[in-house]
Amino acid sequence: MKMKQMIPMFAVSAMSLSVASAASYTVTASPNPVTGEITTLTDTPAIFASFDSSLGTLTEVRVKVTARESAHVTIENNTESAVTAQVTLNGDVSAYVDVNSNGTNDDAFGAEASLDQASGDIALEATDNGGVANNIGVDFWSDDIISAYESNESSSSLSSDLAYFVGDGISTRTAFVNAGGSWGASGASNATFQVTNHEGEAIVEVTYIYAVPEPSSFILAGLGSLAFIFRRRRS
Repeated sequence: MKMKQMIPMFAVSAMSLSVASAASYTVTASPNPVTGEITTLTDTPAIFASFDSSLGTLTEVRVKVTARESAHVTIENNTESAVTAQVTLNGDVSAYVDVNSNGTNDDAFGAEASLDQASGDIALEATDNGGVANNIGVDFWSDDIISAYESNESSSSLSSDLAYFVGDGISTRTAFVNAGGSWGASGASNATFQVTNHEGEAIVEVTYIYAVPEPSSFILAGLGSLAFIFRRRRS
């Protein structure tokens, strides 16, 4: 009689155990070329490894883009009065995963980093050349590189998104990188403003979160089933 009472209790406790634990790993990709004029980072593919389905069940994917934009900037005051100017960058770099597998950057799942940068106050004296720019003097300002760095991440657990990433860990998937940016100057009513070598780059990180079956849980669950069978045979 004691065995008959103990077996159901053991079976219930075994069946209540968790059957999986969470794990994750990250793969990294950069578009080719990694750096270049902004116009070259339009629908630029970044290739990364698929999720290895032999590890478990994919439950979530996170996409992170880390971006930089830079440029060589000059500004020259062409007015007869000293001014305080400022140079600004408003840019963005995005990475969208080709979830619908059509080879274009028209998908909804991805990440976008906004890059906003200001030079701070720039003191420019009155024009030293009668209002004609000559790229020298106290009315002229130059910075070899003004740059901005930013990162952003998004995630998805939608089955329609997850299906795209599942593979053997060797086959690859694609994200498309796009960059854009505009530079501006303020503070001078008449100024010569130049931007050259406007470049952008991005690093795309894809993190897979997945559930890993625990063998011990399957064993205990199996023992629980055997216990019920044994009890039924004894009854």
